[in-house]
Amino acid sequence: MATIKASKLNRAPMNSAQGDACFFTSSVVLAAAAIADVVEFAQLPAGCEVIDVQLVNDALGASVTLNAGYRYVDSTVGAAAPAAFQAAASKSSAGKTPGAFHPVIFNDAIVITSTVAGAAATGKVTAIITYRFIGTM
Repeated sequence: MATIKASKLNRAPMNSAQGDACFFTSSVVLAAAAIADVVEFAQLPAGCEVIDVQLVNDALGASVTLNAGYRYVDSTVGAAAPAAFQAAASKSSAGKTPGAFHPVIFNDAIVITSTVAGAAATGKVTAIITYRFIGTM
C-alpha cells in the first residue's frame, strides 16, 4: 500500500476565528494507483467542522472504487475512518459525488483521505472540502 500525497497537502487551509464556511480543493493525478493505495488530499487543523467532502473524478478504470474519510495527524488520538464521509463507490465513469454524513467537529488535526479499491486507478481526482473553523472545545 502506497500513500499518494496531493500537491496541496502541505498548503494550510484557512482557519480564521470567524467561523465562515470555507472551500479547499486538492487534486491528484493517479497513474495505475494500486488497490489499498491511500490518497491524502488535505490536512485540516484542530477545531474544524467538516460540512462536506465531494470527490470529482475522471473515469478511473473498470471496477475502481474510492471512498472518502480521514485519519488523525496524531494516530494516538483515535483510529482512522476511511469511509466516514463517503462509502466506497464506483469511479469507472467520470462524476462528482457528495458526502453522505452529518457535519462533524474535529478537536484534533485530521488528514482527508481516499482509498483505492477494486482495481488500479488512473486519472485525475479532486476533493472539494467544505468546512468552517470554529476552534477547539
